[in-house]
Amino acid sequence: MYSPFRFLMSSTGGVVMAFGLGLSMMAMIRVEFTPSEKHKAAQWLINPIVEDIQITSREITPPELKTVEVPPPPPEMGFLDTNAPSEPPAQTVEIIIDIPDPMLDGVEVNIVPDEQQEQPIVRIPPIMPPRAEKSGRCEVIFDLNANGAPMNVRTGFCSASYFKRPSIRSVQGWKYRPRRVGGEAVVKTGMREVIVFDLRDENGRPIPE
Repeated sequence: MYSPFRFLMSSTGGVVMAFGLGLSMMAMIRVEFTPSEKHKAAQWLINPIVEDIQITSREITPPELKTVEVPPPPPEMGFLDTNAPSEPPAQTVEIIIDIPDPMLDGVEVNIVPDEQQEQPIVRIPPIMPPRAEKSGRCEVIFDLNANGAPMNVRTGFCSASYFKRPSIRSVQGWKYRPRRVGGEAVVKTGMREVIVFDLRDENGRPIPE
């Protein structure tokens, strides 16, 4: 049953309680403002006052220089006389002496020399390939013409492919005394030689194949 008295009492109590809570919250929130001190690192002057620096002159006495004795000049070294005659390098020269046929009691005798095998006169050593890492060998096959010069130079077995070219170039510069049959120089075919490449280390020891 609705009662005006009960409604008035309940509404009055609610207003009083709300007003009291508001006052208490205002008292709790209210704090006096006190400015905080600025940190020294955050302070700077916008227009600092520049003071003139007085420069005082100070005389500096230079140290006394000691007398230094000049050392004598080094002795002069002797030089070789470049105008002195020099001996030319030795060269291999083939000299063939033509001996006339002897005469025996007015009868001319023809001397026919026996068969003479070819003999090496000049042999140019091969050049070691720059990329070689160990010693090696290469078989070279060639022919000799009537003048004793190698021709048709080719290679057979080689321990490494980079030994072929220096072996061929070396044999092409060789010189032989040609083979003679019946006193006449003839062509020799199918000659074989083995070119050895001896590679050594910095201590002079051979590096094996």
